[in-house]
Amino acid sequence: EEGKTTCVANLAVALSHIGKKVLLMDTDSRKPVLHRTFHCRRSPGLINVLVEEDWQKLLSEAIQGTQVKNLDLLVCGNRPPNPNEMLGSEKMVQLIDSLAQRYEFVLFDSPPLLTISDAPVLSQRLDGAVLVVRGGKTSRTSLKNAVEILSTAHTEIMGIVLNDIDF
Repeated sequence: EEGKTTCVANLAVALSHIGKKVLLMDTDSRKPVLHRTFHCRRSPGLINVLVEEDWQKLLSEAIQGTQVKNLDLLVCGNRPPNPNEMLGSEKMVQLIDSLAQRYEFVLFDSPPLLTISDAPVLSQRLDGAVLVVRGGKTSRTSLKNAVEILSTAHTEIMGIVLNDIDF
């Protein structure tokens, strides 16, 4: 509950407002919420694309426009039995490469880093990660552990958002 979904959604909107073509992906298959945030249908989505043999055809249907100009959304879709394997698959690498050709920014709302192994697996496929830290809630030990996990996964930390600060 550090606010990672809100932060990535706000970043996506901000980038799209300055004219960047942005895709926001919901990769948190255990607790997907971006479809509700942007009032979009829940399926088909990322998981449906990853299990489909002809995934490129379904991808066009799965990517949804939003009410925000220049911002598209790829919702999570159906819950998989093995999200870790799907996010770490070769098909996921192909999908990311394909999307990087179409968008200036592809942002991922990932599963929690410390509690689920999906996020480090996914982070290995990306240019980097931004940590979201909630003031007064996230402990230094948790932050240190998160940095160690990303370091072990050879993921560049592109920044840290310090959220919910009481000045």
